[in-house]
Amino acid sequence: MEKQEMVTTIAELEAQNHHIMEQKVKHVLYSKQKLLAEQKRWERDKIAAVESIQDTLKHELESQMSQTTESVARENKHYQMEIKYQNAQVEKILHAHDTLKAQYRQLRQDRQLQEQMIQKLSQKVAFFMQVVPKLQRQEMTVSNDSSHHGKTFRRIKDCTSLQQQTDQNFLPVVNHRTSESADSASCKAVLGRRSEQSMQSIMNATNDALESHIQKCLMQNWKADVDGKLKEYAGYRMEQTTSNGKWKSRSMQPSGILEEVKDSLLHKKTVSRPPIHAMNNYNARVKGKNELHRQVATRSTR
Repeated sequence: MEKQEMVTTIAELEAQNHHIMEQKVKHVLYSKQKLLAEQKRWERDKIAAVESIQDTLKHELESQMSQTTESVARENKHYQMEIKYQNAQVEKILHAHDTLKAQYRQLRQDRQLQEQMIQKLSQKVAFFMQVVPKLQRQEMTVSNDSSHHGKTFRRIKDCTSLQQQTDQNFLPVVNHRTSESADSASCKAVLGRRSEQSMQSIMNATNDALESHIQKCLMQNWKADVDGKLKEYAGYRMEQTTSNGKWKSRSMQPSGILEEVKDSLLHKKTVSRPPIHAMNNYNARVKGKNELHRQVATRSTR
């Protein structure tokens, strides 16, 4: 009996064990299936989150790329316009530089011609200074000869008249000689004055021509110096502005610089006036030379 009871209990326990094992297997399978389902759901959620993040990042990247491309395109257009403007300004500056070079060459040639003209005029003046005293002496000799012929003719007339007069009329003849000497002296003085006046008029004409010519030369040199200073200041302002990277405003561009410099130079009284000290010194020297030549001419006439 006990053996049968034990056999029955063993059979029951085996049945229970088998049932428990089946339940455990089912539970493990269920847990595995649940775990797989959870893993799949988690993977789906993560993939969806990653895709959403990728979409947002893609949209943000596209928007940023579009903004950067638009800004770069605008900057490129702006830089292209600035480069075109700067090229035009550089071409203008080069053209102005070429014209200034041509003007400089022309001014140099004009200066050389003016120096040659001044040398020729000085040679002519020196020649006139040498010739005029000789002409004055010739005039004086001619006047003396004419006065001498007149005196001889008068003396012949006096002699014919004296033959008809008495011996008491010789005293008026002496007085007549003294009057003739006085007349000759007055004629000499008049001729000397006329020669001095002609000499002075020639010297004044030559001095006026030289003064006008030198004043013209000084004005041309002054204009060339002012233009050179303008171009130097404009180049300095251009270098100053280009060193900063780009033009800051329209007033900082080359044309604005030139206008600004011209306005500033026009408003300055010291620049607007031409150099006068050179002309004053030259006039003083010319006056001194004129006085010396006049004294020499008067001495030669005397």
